[in-house]
Order: sequence, then C-alpha cells, then structure tokens
Amino acid sequence: MSRVALVFERFGGFQPVLEVLTQRVEKLGIEYLREVLESEGHEVFLIDNELERRDADSLASTLNEGGFDIVGLSVNSGNLNTSGELTAKLNSDAFVLWGGVSPSLHATEVLESHTRVDGIVLGEGEVTLSKLAEAAPGRDTSPELAGLVTREYEHPDPSGPIDLDSLPRLGRPGLASYDVPTLSTSRGCRFACSYCAESRFLRQSGVRWHGRSADLVVGDLADLVRDRGARSVWIVDGDFIGTDPDRVNDICSGILNENLDLAFEIDARADDVDEGLFSLLRDAGLRRVFIGVETMSERLLRQMKKGIKPNRMREAIATLQGLGINVTAGMIIFQETTRYEELLEDIAFMDELGWENVGSHLFLGMKDYTSLSTSTPSQFDDDRVERVYREARELEKRLNWCYADRVSNLRSVAERTQLIHEISNAIGNHFTSLLH
Repeated sequence: MSRVALVFERFGGFQPVLEVLTQRVEKLGIEYLREVLESEGHEVFLIDNELERRDADSLASTLNEGGFDIVGLSVNSGNLNTSGELTAKLNSDAFVLWGGVSPSLHATEVLESHTRVDGIVLGEGEVTLSKLAEAAPGRDTSPELAGLVTREYEHPDPSGPIDLDSLPRLGRPGLASYDVPTLSTSRGCRFACSYCAESRFLRQSGVRWHGRSADLVVGDLADLVRDRGARSVWIVDGDFIGTDPDRVNDICSGILNENLDLAFEIDARADDVDEGLFSLLRDAGLRRVFIGVETMSERLLRQMKKGIKPNRMREAIATLQGLGINVTAGMIIFQETTRYEELLEDIAFMDELGWENVGSHLFLGMKDYTSLSTSTPSQFDDDRVERVYREARELEKRLNWCYADRVSNLRSVAERTQLIHEISNAIGNHFTSLLH
C-alpha cells in the first residue's frame, strides 16, 4: 500500500480582497481522491494550505520528512506559482504529481518548466491515481497508465469518465473549518465557451457532462442537513442542469419528500432558466443562482462562443427575480476588442442589477489560456477602454492595501459578507466616476 499526500496550495500574491471575496470551501476534488484511496487501503494525508496558510519551507519540510510514496498537488491558475515554489523544495524520493485544470491543459509545459514534477494527471483523477498508488512508484519510476503524462509517456490514452455513482460518500472531517458546505452532483459542461478552461480540461480526456443519480444526491443533502447541521449548501457544479433536467426534477422531489430544510445555490446558464423548473427548484430550497452573463454586447458574446443573446440574459434574470430567487452575474467586461460604448452598457447593467450581485473578478479581463501562465489583456483597440481598465486595476491594488488589516481579522461569514458588499459598492462608485 502507498503513503500519499494530497495538497492544495494557497493562492499566490498579495490579494486579501480576492481572498475575502472567495469563500473558504472544501476542495472536493482531492477529498474524493482521498476517499477512493483510503477505501483501497492506502494511507492518505490531505493538506488544504489555503486554510492552513503555511509557508513553503514549513510545508516542504513536512512533505520531505513524511515518508510519502506520492505527493500530489491540485493546481489551478490561482495557486500555480505557490505550487511551483513548493514543488521546487521537495527533495524526497516521492513521485510528485500535479493535477487540475492548468496542468492538464499544459502537461508538456509543466514537465519542461518544473523538473521536480514526475507526472501529470489528465482530467478526472480517481482511476489514474488509484492505479498509480497501487504501483507505489518512486522518484525514478514512471509507470505507463491511462490519463498519466510523464516524460517517458507523453501521449497516454484518456482515462474516460468516472461513474460518479461509484464514488464513496465523503467523510468530510474538516467540514466545520469552511464557510459553507459544498456538494458536487455533476462534472463537465455541455458547452465550450472560449474563455472557459474548465470545459476543455475534461473534454481532452474524453469526458463530457455526467451527473450523479438523484437518489444519491438527495442522500448526500440529507446527510449534510440531518447529521452535519447544515442549513445552506453550495452546489458547485459548473453546469448543474446539464443534459438531464429530469434528474433535477427528481432531486427537487427527493428534497421535498424528505422534508429537508435547507437553502442552496447553483450555477446555471441563462438558457436553462425555465419558470416551471425553477419554481420547483425554489420550492426545494434554491435561493441564489450564479449566471455567467459576461457582457451585454451581442458582438462580444459571439466572440466568446457563448451561444446566448443579451435579451435572453435579461429574461432569465427577470424570471428568477420574479420567483424570488437572488441572482449573481459573472461579468467579463474587458477584452482587447471591447468598445467604449459596450463598456458603458455593461456598467449600466451592473449598476441596475446592484453591485453586490456582481461577480468578483471584474478586473481580470478576458484571460488567455493558451499558455500555462494565464495573461490578462495588455492592449486595447479603444484607448478609452484601456484608460478605464488601467485605472480600475490601480483601484484593485489600493483596495488590497486598504482592506488588508480588516480582512486578516475577519472571523464570521456575516463579517465577510458585509465587507464584500462594501467593496463591491466601492468598485461600482469608482467605475461610475471613471465614466462620467
């Protein structure tokens, strides 16, 4: 049997505002990996360093002295730099493995730029990591496995989709340390928007949208409500409705039949918002929906391959509000081709919706995922858009410094929520001053 460490490194950079706008949530991906490995008899240690906040030297010392056969890091664009820093300090004989969106999309680049990384897991990792742990590889061992990229095996067969119903139920020993319980009921996405790395992350491994059965989802919710005392749950699926709206109906019916007293929130596309379906979701406890609106410009939506027009976005929001369901709009308002008139329209839309109901990454712009290190817009066709963008980024830096002390002393979710609203309105006021 293998001894395995699974690590989620803290986000890099000095961004306390980003930290406060990002809820402290369980890392369900590596939680499932732990459950699968432990069910097979392996010894697993999970470290969520976003929560623990240990420096690289301290964490590396623990990993180097732990006698691990495998050290696996869950890596995304936010913790790419800190994961690289930690990996460079690993000097044991452990097989060092990276997984997650960024490494999966850029496996060759990771192996070239991080010499201490021995392998990359593509897409869903449960089966691949299970087989790797069974092989108990050392630093100089490179097993040939489906879904595992190494320097010797650069083009492995895809691992294919996981049967989500076969996964063990999560033990969730650290649940009390997080802001809100989370639940994953499906993986993948039906669509391929140009700005979204997550959909490409699974598609390259032969995985499209697939969901967990309604009975098991309701069972997980019942466990959270009755055994863990949860009153609210964030369903973290990128595409909750998916290809099976009947599954959603069955989940709602199960919640109602079980008399589960909970509020939950989901992500959904605007074209999924049907009044009948969302009435049932509301009755089952749906209280907030995150919708990726991105922009009110039909031209830019076409460039994003979004497949939705602005009027459908407005109709969906109106339907949800009419049902008494809160809406958060994700916005991508800065692209290199954005026109000033389009920016004005987007800011007017956000002002109308209320800045506290707008997603938190307004300053990031349209990211470029063609390389491992994602980049934000650097040149704009419209000088007026570039001026607003540069000044808005300066505001972000000032907010980070201004709120640093308050963020570090926050204790409750209510305090964090109050600060989120304060920051959001400060951003809105600043945008308005830049445009008028």
